[in-house]
Amino acid sequence: MESERNPISTHLDVVIKNLPGMIVLQNKQDDNQDRQGIIGWNRILAYYSPYNAPTNVYKLYTDIPTFTFSTIDEKHRRKNYRGHNNVLRYLFAIKHDEYQIKSTVGQYSIQTCIDGQQCCLITRARREDIFHPIAFLQDDKLIGGLLINFKLYMADNIKDKVISIHKKPIRSIMTGMCMHGSNIKFIDNYEHEHHVHITANTLHKDQIIVKTIQKSQQLHPYEKLTYQTFVNMIPLFHILGNGIMPTIHFHLPVAEYIIHGLDLLVTGHMTINAFHQYVDYVMERTVIHRKWLFDYCSQYNIPLISDTPLANLVLEDNGEFCLQSFLDRIEVSIDLSSNDINQTNLSVYVTQRCWMWLCQLQSEPYRSIWKFVMDNKDINCVKNKLPDIDSLQSLKYLSYVIQIAATKHKYNSNRSLIILPFREKQISIAYKKLFAEKYGAILGFHWMMPILSNISDNNELYYLEDYLAPLDNLIENNIISQCFLEIGAAALKLDNESVFLHSKDKEQTLHEHRKSLEQ
Repeated sequence: MESERNPISTHLDVVIKNLPGMIVLQNKQDDNQDRQGIIGWNRILAYYSPYNAPTNVYKLYTDIPTFTFSTIDEKHRRKNYRGHNNVLRYLFAIKHDEYQIKSTVGQYSIQTCIDGQQCCLITRARREDIFHPIAFLQDDKLIGGLLINFKLYMADNIKDKVISIHKKPIRSIMTGMCMHGSNIKFIDNYEHEHHVHITANTLHKDQIIVKTIQKSQQLHPYEKLTYQTFVNMIPLFHILGNGIMPTIHFHLPVAEYIIHGLDLLVTGHMTINAFHQYVDYVMERTVIHRKWLFDYCSQYNIPLISDTPLANLVLEDNGEFCLQSFLDRIEVSIDLSSNDINQTNLSVYVTQRCWMWLCQLQSEPYRSIWKFVMDNKDINCVKNKLPDIDSLQSLKYLSYVIQIAATKHKYNSNRSLIILPFREKQISIAYKKLFAEKYGAILGFHWMMPILSNISDNNELYYLEDYLAPLDNLIENNIISQCFLEIGAAALKLDNESVFLHSKDKEQTLHEHRKSLEQ
């Protein structure tokens, strides 16, 4: 069995590393390098337990990546490990001499162990990045699991604490998802292809996007994985709400994607035809995601609020986009198809008009929060981490953070939390820097995706454009749910026989995947 857990050579120059609770797509040449850790979002990750005693699931694997620390660094690592465990203790009201967490409400349970032998996933660069395995159960049967980083994001000068969900159940969950992945591409006037998230300041002055193409109408693996993760987290939502499903405030970034295209348009880096093509593809995908979101919340009786701080500025009441209506709304009279305009001045002017509308005409509580950001635009988070305030890109990047602040402001401050993938952790950090002092601390859950990709330039599954068909085949054959079950088995510290049963399906799926590609 152990020999089957070596890296699996699958297709062209791609290797799939089979690891506890996840798979990693990477290039063969990277796999041959002698280095510690695995790469995820440009960070080096590895498995860690304070007493170097990984159990059960981890024992089934040979040569899993670990870190070697100095004595001092190891001391700090153990401190952060205990601190992460304490967040779980406070959240689920576990005594300091207890190490087993089990919270059951109705048919659902979540369970994990926080002793020194529980193996977590960590990053080498940041000691606070600790991802703890959590098991999800229904009627005491394991149905999933997730690696989650738990952290309270609070102002540096204010000491807040985590409050038990038994005293104050969670009533608002702020989450969302990105769209498309690598399915949409921009083509410039030199016939160069660009990812959809290319920005004006990364293009040369004479580069102009002249065409937008959609390479596939199918959902990208990133989107499919996100869907399955939300279904996987149903027991967690149920427990956090103490039997009452919290309201999900879902950030579907339709307006933000359109603002991104508008930024390229008003800076002279996109033709009007390419812009309209882009908007059409965004709206087509939006229909799919809105339907999935409605069906998902209806099936599990989850109250849903799907809104963003830019929606009223950019979109019509029916959720559609009309360029002329947008320009009329911000009182800009100009023909964007004309080549005889000063694009630099236009970009700044359109951005200023958007800010004016958001700070003066937007509905509350968004209006006050946009104004707060404008009045405090020299805050470190905005000054150093976000695009220039005179760029439309600043609105796109601030939108998610402002939605979190608005939800905190509107609802009970101790009954809200953020649940996002690890790649979006900067949103929680931005909230801390911008709003934690004004609106209070917020609890953040950031989950680790069970599929990591290192075969794209950006080291993220979201940007993956090669190997899509084989990966889709793996997803259709339940590789994601198998990873979730394996994480759950690790959290429960099941006996070796039970662990083997939860791991062998994943191995068999990868084995059949390899055989089909070889044929």
